[in-house]
Amino acid sequence: WYVLPAPRAFNIRPIQYDLTPFVGLLTDGLPHQLTVRVLGVPEGRPGWDLPTNVLVWRDAGPSRVTGGLLQHQLGTLSNDSTYALVDGWHQVDTRGGHHLRISGYLRTSRGWELTTVEQDVSNTSMHRWVGDMENPDQLVATWRDTSTVTVVGRDVFPTVSRSDKQFVLDGHIDVTPENRLTTRITVRDAEEALGLRGLQTWEHRELDDVYTGEAAYNLGVPRAQRNAVGTSTHHFRLKGHPGV
Repeated sequence: WYVLPAPRAFNIRPIQYDLTPFVGLLTDGLPHQLTVRVLGVPEGRPGWDLPTNVLVWRDAGPSRVTGGLLQHQLGTLSNDSTYALVDGWHQVDTRGGHHLRISGYLRTSRGWELTTVEQDVSNTSMHRWVGDMENPDQLVATWRDTSTVTVVGRDVFPTVSRSDKQFVLDGHIDVTPENRLTTRITVRDAEEALGLRGLQTWEHRELDDVYTGEAAYNLGVPRAQRNAVGTSTHHFRLKGHPGV
């Protein structure tokens, strides 16, 4: 129904998390289970599909890579919402966030290696509306996922990989006294990735994928009288140089 799709509609890029600090525990010869779930959603709640792949790189040397977990710090989950009446608008502001830091060591065919992963996820959103009919109605929300992976010991200089992902949703809907509904929406999917080896940058990538659209039509009339119109724009930009 839409001429221009939203970001990721036809290219669902997977979200990757580095589990290297746990490898020393996973190779102890015992069975292990990796579970992915949505935090805050009760077990068995339908509607959440989380297909998961585990990507494993095997050492070309020994049949078993040994190691251990040195640090596992999981921060306190923050999830706060406040309501206020601001200049006639009902407004709900929500903030959430979580922090993770893990470190582990491995004994590989190339020597000892220490990997530290630091992950931060956060969300801020502002939902506001006017009156019992919620007209107009507006939602502005931003999700961020920032990770830093530091590897020490394999090369002369430490290797640092950083990724800052951002997803923005900005939507506004209103109905005029003539019963004409208008929706305006912006969806932005962005990421900046940086790879450093010592002082040398070996990877730098910037992605910016933005969809904007506006549509309007008459409510409560036959289809032929709706006078529906809409415009949309999709801007995709990817720049930088890949890792080697």
